[in-house]
Amino acid sequence: MQGLLPRQPLERAVRLQACGYRLLRWLELAMRDGVVSPDAAGQHAASTDAAAAWIERHWLNLPVAARPERADLRAFANLFCTYLTSTFRSASGSG
Repeated sequence: MQGLLPRQPLERAVRLQACGYRLLRWLELAMRDGVVSPDAAGQHAASTDAAAAWIERHWLNLPVAARPERADLRAFANLFCTYLTSTFRSASGSG
């Protein structure tokens, strides 16, 4: 069937998206509990480079289910940051 994504890239994208959702839920609890400040979370999600650096630095502190494979860290940071910036830009009506 033409037009379908190859299985492996699609499975990787789904896996990274699920991991991102779990990280987002963890981040929600961490901000609620004062472990991560909302300002710090926003700063680290401001760019893909900042997100990648933060995830790399805190990788061992993140819940196992919310950690990407090390080999997928950059792709995961790109996906996670893009999700956050596009979601909140759309929700605020500015883009």
